[in-house]
Amino acid sequence: MSHLTRITVAAALVAVMAVVAPGASQAQAKKAELHLVIGTAYGAKIAQNHLFRWIVKPRLIQYSGGRISVDLQQQNKLCSEHKCIEQVQLGQIDIGVASSGNMGAFGNTFDTNFLPYLFKTDSYAAKIVDVRNSWYGKELRARVRKEMNLHLLATVVGGGFRSLDNTVREVRVPKDLKGIKIRVTKSPVEFSMIKDWGAIPVPYDWGQLYEGLQSGVVQGMYIPHLFTALRKFHEVTPYITETGGGMVLLNTSMSTKRYDSLPKWAQDVIEKVFTDFHAENLPVDRLASAQAVEILESQAKIYRPTDAEYALWESAAPKSWLKVKGRYRPETVIRLLEEQGSTKFLAALKEVGAL
Repeated sequence: MSHLTRITVAAALVAVMAVVAPGASQAQAKKAELHLVIGTAYGAKIAQNHLFRWIVKPRLIQYSGGRISVDLQQQNKLCSEHKCIEQVQLGQIDIGVASSGNMGAFGNTFDTNFLPYLFKTDSYAAKIVDVRNSWYGKELRARVRKEMNLHLLATVVGGGFRSLDNTVREVRVPKDLKGIKIRVTKSPVEFSMIKDWGAIPVPYDWGQLYEGLQSGVVQGMYIPHLFTALRKFHEVTPYITETGGGMVLLNTSMSTKRYDSLPKWAQDVIEKVFTDFHAENLPVDRLASAQAVEILESQAKIYRPTDAEYALWESAAPKSWLKVKGRYRPETVIRLLEEQGSTKFLAALKEVGAL
């Protein structure tokens, strides 16, 4: 990302603050009727946390005319990623954020989002997971409410496609991963995929990952460039491979009990704010990701597989799907793949019996 682009991004964010802040400031002076505690495990610099600070928090105050107050706690101050959702379910915090991978510990619904090579582009993913306007987003919302007792406020792209980073050696094809310990989330889908690629999957807490990489407890991870750059993982994982496959989607939710107990005016405000959040997320996420690539290209080694090598990564995916069959709805993923024109990959899934 050029210096000019960085200035443009900064100016845009300042403009957002300038528009929102006066109304939010005036509203804040009023006595709040409802207090919301929001917890995220992510660092304050990631795109979504910028949006929580500059859009979600001030607009909850502004749109409610000061009737809502907000305590926003980021960067593991209240909870790790997995614990944030636990605390939401227990009523200890009001709103929490977790990736689809870490939501896998609470049920099957989000495993679909984590299926390797399901999404071809971030633009399609962003559109189709819209919980208010997309058939699939509405399906996610209904299933999450039934299965997890959570009210899904937003699902958004969080850093784009994942890459494989490691401390050991350059990795070009799956066989190069043999014996390398790769950190995974709570998702059975990710565990299966990393194992099928030849690595050793090791569930490990996100907040302790840098230290784990330093000590050798884990030797790599499967995350987007954005998270690698912001957490400075490239200092200890100099080998990065753009395998694609997994799209990071971040999910913001409340417990159904808490949401349903709110007066309608408060529900309406919350829905309006998170409609804004979804609409404004992708451009900011893309800009942040582009800047991350620039940082990594200057300080680490990014390997971009050839078409033939990429096909080897993708060809392992159908077996991973088969191992978690039953954790996704065939009719749902077939429709998603057909809408994207993924006929070849769809045929491969059917051939192994994953669909």
